Amino acid sequence: MSGEVVDKLKGLGLTEYESKVYYALTRNSGLTAEEVSRLSGVPLTRVYSVLAGLQSKGMIVEVAGKPKRFDALQPKTAFRNYVSYVRQLMEEEYRRLESKARELSLTLEPMYWSNRIRLDSKGLLKELSSFGEMETYTKKLISSAKSEVKILTALFTWLDVVEEELTEAVTRGVRVRVVMNLSDEASLKRALKLKSLGVEVKLCSKGFYPVRGTISDDEVAVFAIYLAKLDKPAVMLPHYTENRGLVKVLADAFNHLWETGRPLEE
Repeated sequence: MSGEVVDKLKGLGLTEYESKVYYALTRNSGLTAEEVSRLSGVPLTRVYSVLAGLQSKGMIVEVAGKPKRFDALQPKTAFRNYVSYVRQLMEEEYRRLESKARELSLTLEPMYWSNRIRLDSKGLLKELSSFGEMETYTKKLISSAKSEVKILTALFTWLDVVEEELTEAVTRGVRVRVVMNLSDEASLKRALKLKSLGVEVKLCSKGFYPVRGTISDDEVAVFAIYLAKLDKPAVMLPHYTENRGLVKVLADAFNHLWETGRPLEE
């Protein structure tokens, strides 16, 4: 019988020595360490650590007095305490594993995706060598537009470069919209010139916006981004893209500026 009970206690996760000591204490109350050793068969050199372990698990208690004596808690209380003890250990282990897994995933995720999503930045963006090349691409975008052209610019100082293409686009029935700023009489004249060509114009309500770009049919775009503050405007080299995600970001920005923009008063 004792061997069967000890095996069942071990089945709960107790060690063999813990199982033997707890079983001995359930059958005999108020035992000294020496008595526990003799009745359980656990070496005296190990009994003290086993008793301490069972106490930490909430299965036995130390009885006041000298010499020290130990007693088992009522089994249903002892097992309830032991289950709570194990649950706490498991929760701590779960948190440890979760933290380790999160840390490891940060290392492995890039490796995993690098072999599955083979994106080359060159496939997203084509870097243009100069603003002269940007203007060449801009003219092609306007000339090939089927339904709409959106232009975001500061003062449109380059209007004369694309005036012919804009005129032809409007003549083809392409809707052309421009969001720009006015800072002097020259920029006002350019805005009025656009209106005379049939281009819709609004003034940017946010003042200077650090992007210059042209979007054709919400499918392709050419753009440049100002990288520094206004007092020292550095500009990223212009880029051309057919990537739908990048084009949508640019189009959404234009649409927002258009909706919040102010009408041009002649």
